[in-house]
Amino acid sequence: MWMPERDMRDRLRSLFGGKVFLVGAGPGEWSLLTLRGAMLISAAEVVVYDHLLDTRILDLAPDDAELIYAGKRAGKHALAQDEINELLVNRARAGRMVVRLKGGDPWIFGRGAEEAEFLSTNDVPFEIVPGVSALSAVPAAAGIPLTHRRFASAFAAATGHEDPSKPQRQLDYSILSTVPGSLVVFMGVRNLAHIIDELMAGGRDGEEPAALVRQGYTAHQETIEAPLRSLAETAKSKGIAPPAIFISSPAVGLRKRLMWFEKRPLWRKRVVITRPRKQAAELATLLELLGADAILSPSIAVEPLDDYGDVDREIRALQNYDLLVFTSVNGVEHFMGRVFELGYDSRLLANAEVAAIGKATAEALRRFGIVCEHIPR
Repeated sequence: MWMPERDMRDRLRSLFGGKVFLVGAGPGEWSLLTLRGAMLISAAEVVVYDHLLDTRILDLAPDDAELIYAGKRAGKHALAQDEINELLVNRARAGRMVVRLKGGDPWIFGRGAEEAEFLSTNDVPFEIVPGVSALSAVPAAAGIPLTHRRFASAFAAATGHEDPSKPQRQLDYSILSTVPGSLVVFMGVRNLAHIIDELMAGGRDGEEPAALVRQGYTAHQETIEAPLRSLAETAKSKGIAPPAIFISSPAVGLRKRLMWFEKRPLWRKRVVITRPRKQAAELATLLELLGADAILSPSIAVEPLDDYGDVDREIRALQNYDLLVFTSVNGVEHFMGRVFELGYDSRLLANAEVAAIGKATAEALRRFGIVCEHIPR
């Protein structure tokens, strides 16, 4: 039985029966979102999202999706955790398909397990969709391998901000200090001096290479290196603020040879693209691959007319025209869209010669089966 695409989508959504998908959004670079994560966001009815370093991820959501900012950053929450938990349950019980979008990986220092526990307690079905964690992405972008046959046979990860409500501290820095390789600490900027003092008191070599990487794997990445004993002072003098990851490892010494992210030709260049978002996507991608910070800031918006009366009259009279000139890709797409809307096709242009301003405009016409006689240089 045939049904409109929107009705089919709504019917399929209903089969999820009010389910919550805890999706890892990656470390901040939108292109590190997993394919499964992108698929779920594009089908979601509700997206509850934390602070994202690249909000283009939200562009994947359907136009009619409800986007709810949970605003979780260090010390600044738009919604308390209890409010987020209740929100997820309420939207799911209303039969909505809910994507809970979390930075990095939901189960690596992201409180995803707590949210899953609450959903389970309330008999709300859920799925976990792993994300690319800052644990691997940030050192990779900084040129610091977590493991290396000569320098790091193991690695460990810890939080620099334990839950103060826990009955006792779980982190034993005398044990962490003995990790034979790389030690990675999340959310440790504010306590960095204390953490380093504890590690050295536990036997960690104060001369071991160490690094602090802020906003890793984004266009705003900033990396500082120093011996472990002086890293906190160096970070303070540089004004390094969260979010940042602390790495203590002999492999930090390889950074000068292995760094690549910051060597790209357009690194630290900011480029503003004023074209409409749809036409800007390819250019933005190419610029970003070369290291630029591409900022999409459309200076025009292409919107449908309120009244197509005059346009429709001229379309119906196209056989009276000798020459049609198309000046942009947008013009081609909207004009031909209206031609089809009125029940015609490209044969309606058969009596006129066609000119296009620019090769892109000519290519847009070709996609509709129309070959230009004139392409001014």
